[in-house]
Amino acid sequence: MQVMPQMFSLAINFPTQKFLQAQSKVGVLAWIGFAAFVGHIIIIFLFVNVFKWGTTGAAVAYDISAWLVALAQLIYVVGWCKDGWSGLSWLAFKDLWSFAKLSIASAVMLCLEIWYFMMIIVLTGHLEDPVIAVGSLSIWYVQGRAKVKSKPILRLIYTDVLELDNLYLLGI
Repeated sequence: MQVMPQMFSLAINFPTQKFLQAQSKVGVLAWIGFAAFVGHIIIIFLFVNVFKWGTTGAAVAYDISAWLVALAQLIYVVGWCKDGWSGLSWLAFKDLWSFAKLSIASAVMLCLEIWYFMMIIVLTGHLEDPVIAVGSLSIWYVQGRAKVKSKPILRLIYTDVLELDNLYLLGI
Protein backbone atom coordinates (compact mmCIF):
# COMPACT_ATOMS: atom_id res chain seq x y z
CA MET A 1 0.00 0.00 0.00
CA GLN A 2 2.89 2.33 0.72
CA VAL A 3 4.23 2.12 -2.83
CA MET A 4 0.92 3.08 -4.48
CA PRO A 5 2.13 6.63 -5.30
CA GLN A 6 4.94 5.10 -7.37
CA MET A 7 2.40 3.36 -9.59
CA PHE A 8 0.86 6.70 -10.53
CA SER A 9 4.28 7.95 -11.63
CA LEU A 10 4.30 5.21 -14.26
CA ALA A 11 1.59 7.13 -16.15
CA ILE A 12 4.22 9.79 -16.84
CA ASN A 13 7.27 7.53 -16.90
CA PHE A 14 6.17 5.01 -19.55
CA PRO A 15 5.05 7.42 -22.30
CA THR A 16 8.03 9.74 -21.89
CA GLN A 17 10.42 6.79 -21.77
CA LYS A 18 8.94 5.29 -24.96
CA PHE A 19 9.09 8.69 -26.66
CA LEU A 20 12.75 9.15 -25.76
CA GLN A 21 13.55 5.61 -26.91
CA ALA A 22 11.77 6.26 -30.22
CA GLN A 23 13.87 9.42 -30.66
CA SER A 24 17.06 7.43 -29.86
CA LYS A 25 17.67 9.55 -26.76
CA VAL A 26 18.72 6.61 -24.61
CA GLY A 27 21.74 8.51 -23.27
CA VAL A 28 19.34 10.91 -21.54
CA LEU A 29 17.49 7.96 -20.02
CA ALA A 30 20.78 6.50 -18.82
CA TRP A 31 21.84 9.77 -17.16
CA ILE A 32 18.44 10.23 -15.54
CA GLY A 33 18.62 6.63 -14.31
CA PHE A 34 22.12 7.12 -12.91
CA ALA A 35 21.11 10.35 -11.15
CA ALA A 36 18.05 8.59 -9.74
CA PHE A 37 20.23 5.72 -8.53
CA VAL A 38 22.57 8.07 -6.68
CA GLY A 39 19.67 10.12 -5.33
CA HIS A 40 17.84 6.98 -4.23
CA ILE A 41 20.86 5.79 -2.23
CA ILE A 42 20.98 9.12 -0.41
CA ILE A 43 17.22 9.27 0.19
CA ILE A 44 16.97 5.69 1.40
CA PHE A 45 19.91 6.22 3.75
CA LEU A 46 18.18 9.28 5.22
CA PHE A 47 14.75 7.67 5.63
CA VAL A 48 15.87 4.25 6.87
CA ASN A 49 19.01 5.01 8.90
CA VAL A 50 18.76 8.66 9.95
CA PHE A 51 14.99 9.05 10.43
CA LYS A 52 14.61 5.37 11.53
CA TRP A 53 11.45 4.84 9.45
CA GLY A 54 12.35 1.23 8.51
CA THR A 55 10.38 -0.33 5.68
CA THR A 56 8.04 2.66 5.54
CA GLY A 57 11.06 4.87 4.88
CA ALA A 58 12.23 2.51 2.13
CA ALA A 59 8.79 2.66 0.50
CA VAL A 60 8.69 6.47 0.70
CA ALA A 61 12.20 6.68 -0.76
CA TYR A 62 11.09 4.42 -3.60
CA ASP A 63 8.05 6.63 -4.26
CA ILE A 64 10.16 9.79 -4.29
CA SER A 65 12.77 8.26 -6.61
CA ALA A 66 10.13 7.03 -9.05
CA TRP A 67 8.46 10.44 -9.18
CA LEU A 68 11.80 12.20 -9.65
CA VAL A 69 12.58 9.96 -12.63
CA ALA A 70 9.15 10.58 -14.16
CA LEU A 71 9.36 14.33 -13.66
CA ALA A 72 12.94 14.53 -14.97
CA GLN A 73 11.90 12.72 -18.16
CA LEU A 74 8.85 14.96 -18.56
CA ILE A 75 10.90 18.12 -18.05
CA TYR A 76 13.43 16.95 -20.62
CA VAL A 77 10.77 16.07 -23.20
CA VAL A 78 8.79 19.28 -22.76
CA GLY A 79 11.67 21.66 -22.07
CA TRP A 80 14.93 20.61 -23.71
CA CYS A 81 14.21 17.97 -26.33
CA LYS A 82 14.06 19.69 -29.72
CA ASP A 83 11.93 16.82 -31.05
CA GLY A 84 9.62 17.14 -28.05
CA TRP A 85 6.11 18.43 -27.66
CA SER A 86 5.44 21.56 -29.70
CA GLY A 87 1.87 22.12 -28.64
CA LEU A 88 -1.54 20.58 -29.04
CA SER A 89 -3.02 20.09 -32.50
CA TRP A 90 -6.10 18.36 -33.87
CA LEU A 91 -3.87 15.60 -35.27
CA ALA A 92 -3.49 14.34 -31.71
CA PHE A 93 -7.12 13.22 -31.81
CA LYS A 94 -6.86 11.33 -35.11
CA ASP A 95 -7.62 7.61 -34.70
CA LEU A 96 -8.16 8.10 -30.98
CA TRP A 97 -10.69 5.26 -30.76
CA SER A 98 -8.22 2.65 -32.10
CA PHE A 99 -5.62 3.87 -29.64
CA ALA A 100 -8.12 3.70 -26.78
CA LYS A 101 -9.14 0.12 -27.71
CA LEU A 102 -5.52 -1.02 -27.75
CA SER A 103 -4.75 0.80 -24.50
CA ILE A 104 -7.74 -0.64 -22.69
CA ALA A 105 -6.96 -4.17 -23.89
CA SER A 106 -3.35 -3.81 -22.82
CA ALA A 107 -4.32 -2.44 -19.40
CA VAL A 108 -6.81 -5.24 -18.82
CA MET A 109 -4.25 -7.85 -19.85
CA LEU A 110 -1.58 -6.41 -17.52
CA CYS A 111 -4.04 -6.20 -14.63
CA LEU A 112 -5.12 -9.80 -15.15
CA GLU A 113 -1.51 -10.98 -15.25
CA ILE A 114 -0.60 -9.11 -12.07
CA TRP A 115 -3.78 -10.17 -10.26
CA TYR A 116 -3.27 -13.78 -11.33
CA PHE A 117 0.22 -13.86 -9.89
CA MET A 118 -0.81 -12.07 -6.69
CA MET A 119 -3.69 -14.52 -6.26
CA ILE A 120 -1.28 -17.45 -6.56
CA ILE A 121 1.01 -15.85 -3.95
CA VAL A 122 -1.90 -15.28 -1.54
CA LEU A 123 -3.19 -18.82 -2.01
CA THR A 124 0.26 -20.34 -1.43
CA GLY A 125 0.49 -18.30 1.75
CA HIS A 126 -2.11 -20.65 3.21
CA LEU A 127 0.08 -23.73 2.65
CA GLU A 128 1.95 -25.56 5.40
CA ASP A 129 5.30 -23.80 4.87
CA PRO A 130 4.40 -20.56 3.05
CA VAL A 131 7.91 -19.09 3.08
CA ILE A 132 9.33 -21.87 0.93
CA ALA A 133 6.22 -22.04 -1.27
CA VAL A 134 6.14 -18.31 -2.01
CA GLY A 135 9.92 -18.22 -2.54
CA SER A 136 9.85 -21.10 -5.00
CA LEU A 137 6.88 -19.55 -6.82
CA SER A 138 8.76 -16.28 -7.18
CA ILE A 139 11.81 -18.06 -8.58
CA TRP A 140 9.60 -20.02 -10.99
CA TYR A 141 7.86 -16.84 -12.19
CA VAL A 142 11.08 -14.87 -12.71
CA GLN A 143 12.85 -17.76 -14.45
CA GLY A 144 9.88 -18.34 -16.72
CA ARG A 145 9.80 -14.72 -17.83
CA ALA A 146 13.60 -14.67 -18.29
CA LYS A 147 13.45 -17.73 -20.55
CA VAL A 148 10.76 -16.13 -22.67
CA LYS A 149 12.74 -12.92 -23.07
CA SER A 150 16.08 -14.61 -23.77
CA LYS A 151 15.01 -17.12 -26.44
CA PRO A 152 13.71 -15.61 -29.69
CA ILE A 153 11.31 -18.45 -30.49
CA LEU A 154 9.74 -18.34 -27.02
CA ARG A 155 9.53 -14.56 -27.21
CA LEU A 156 7.80 -14.89 -30.59
CA ILE A 157 5.29 -17.40 -29.22
CA TYR A 158 4.75 -15.34 -26.04
CA THR A 159 4.24 -12.17 -28.11
CA ASP A 160 1.81 -13.95 -30.43
CA VAL A 161 -0.18 -15.24 -27.47
CA LEU A 162 -0.33 -11.74 -25.97
CA GLU A 163 -1.35 -10.31 -29.34
CA LEU A 164 -4.09 -12.92 -29.68
CA ASP A 165 -5.25 -12.00 -26.16
CA ASN A 166 -5.35 -8.34 -27.19
CA LEU A 167 -7.33 -9.13 -30.34
CA TYR A 168 -9.74 -11.29 -28.36
CA LEU A 169 -10.26 -8.55 -25.77
CA LEU A 170 -10.87 -6.02 -28.53
CA GLY A 171 -13.47 -8.28 -30.09
CA ILE A 172 -11.56 -8.54 -33.36
